[in-house]
Amino acid sequence: MTQRGNLMKPLAAVMPPRHMAHLVASRSYLSYSKEALQDKLKHNPYSYIQVINPDASSHVDSPRGTSGFYKAVRLGYDAFKNQGWLQESPQQEWLVYRQSHGAKSWTG
Repeated sequence: MTQRGNLMKPLAAVMPPRHMAHLVASRSYLSYSKEALQDKLKHNPYSYIQVINPDASSHVDSPRGTSGFYKAVRLGYDAFKNQGWLQESPQQEWLVYRQSHGAKSWTG
């Protein structure tokens, strides 16, 4: 399925080790109330929400959607990999992801 013109192909996934999956997994930051988000950031340093929401957990002055904001996200992602909280799979795999928000769902 990796021939030219095909829509999907396997990839090398980056996931938490099995023993940490329940700590790293996170819903979309949009689904948290402001209080619940702050609680998650304060009490779970392993949550991926720490990576995708750097403006709430560190001193990021760049507005969302700017290159400075995305650089902060990348620094958080690299830190999670360096700590061993995220690991790249040794082989390419087929993965399906589904996210829902309200009445809308996205699959990829």
